[in-house]
Parts: sequence; C-alpha cells; structure tokens
Amino acid sequence: MRAPGRWGSSGSRMTELRGFAGAQRTEAWPPTRGRPRPEALARTLDTLPGVGPSLRAKLAKLGLRTIRDLLEHRPRDYQQAVGETPISNLFGEEEAVIAGEVRRVSVRPTRRRLTVLKAAIRDGSGEISAVWFNQPWLADKLRPGTRLRLRGQLRRNEFHVRSYDLDGASATADFAPVYPASEEVTSPRLRTLVESSLPYPRDFGDSLPASLRARERLP
Repeated sequence: MRAPGRWGSSGSRMTELRGFAGAQRTEAWPPTRGRPRPEALARTLDTLPGVGPSLRAKLAKLGLRTIRDLLEHRPRDYQQAVGETPISNLFGEEEAVIAGEVRRVSVRPTRRRLTVLKAAIRDGSGEISAVWFNQPWLADKLRPGTRLRLRGQLRRNEFHVRSYDLDGASATADFAPVYPASEEVTSPRLRTLVESSLPYPRDFGDSLPASLRARERLP
C-alpha cells in the first residue's frame, strides 16, 4: 500500500512514502530563482546594449570577449576628488572640473589625421574653448544650450577634456574607476559597459565555503 505523498509549501513534492518502512527523498530539488548561472558569464559582449560588430572587435583587442572578461577587467586607478572651478578661476595645468553650457561647436581635421572638436563652454564667470581629440561624433550631442560637466586640464588657454558628463552621467565623478583602455575604446566607454553588465556578478556564485558562512552566520 502506498501512502499519499508529502508536499512542501511551494507545491513541490518533498518525499514519497512507500508502505510504512520509511520515506524516499526526491533525487533533486527544483532550481531556485536567482541562483548563480555561471554559463551567463560566457556570453559574448555583443549581448550588452550598444555593442555591435565594430565595438566587439575593438574590445577583443583588449582581451575582452565575454561578460566574465569585462567584469574581471579591473581598474588601474580611481579619479581623485576634484571640486568644481569657475572658468574665470582656471590657472596652471592642474586637473580641474568645470560645468557650463555649450555655446557653439566646430570640428576640423589636422595634417596628422587627427580630428579636433572644440566647443565654447560658458558658465556664470566666463567662457572657454573645450577640446576633444578624435571624437567627431560628439558634435551631434554638444548642441548649443546643452549643459555638461567637464574634467580635464587647462593648456594654452584651452580646456583639454579628459572625461565629461551629459544627461546625468557620472564619468567625471570623484573616485570614478579608470580602466586600462586604448585609443579605440576609452576608459569612460569601458565604465559604461561595466555599468551595463552589473546584473551579472551574482552569477559568479559565492566563493566562501559553506562551513565559513555557517560559522560566521553569513547569509
């Protein structure tokens, strides 16, 4: 005679009683929601938003091909805290942060096959020309009236931009990570890609032994 099965609170069958001799456990529990999925870390980087064939090839030159590669690409440094400086107070070549509004933009090529983009930036104290190299596509984003925050250095009366914020981004934030990069894939671009991959670290699983977690009463 077989007794009725015993059911857990979730509706899954926990044990099956056979006669009165005892119980037989199920061979495996159903997978839980939110469990680590190590196979997800092997996904190629073109599964992230904004990564097409061209960028994927450029990332491969840095040895970055999968989600795991990107998450294990550690920063080489973190930006030190720098307060905002009015444009009229810029002096020397120390790193500074300025914030203002785009007034006008120009793009021109050079004899060395470089592209120089310049934008006139104005705040309440004055105006300065901000300079980017080999980023002509930015001209479409730097329309007159656009508010932005720039981090860089004053050189020959122009502000050479190291990183910038548009639309509430955090590239110029204090202590922002600086990743090993290349001319084709900049550190701010890598920072954006890492932010897109932040749902994946849980798939690494817990590296702490179960005995240690139990002893220290860790979750």
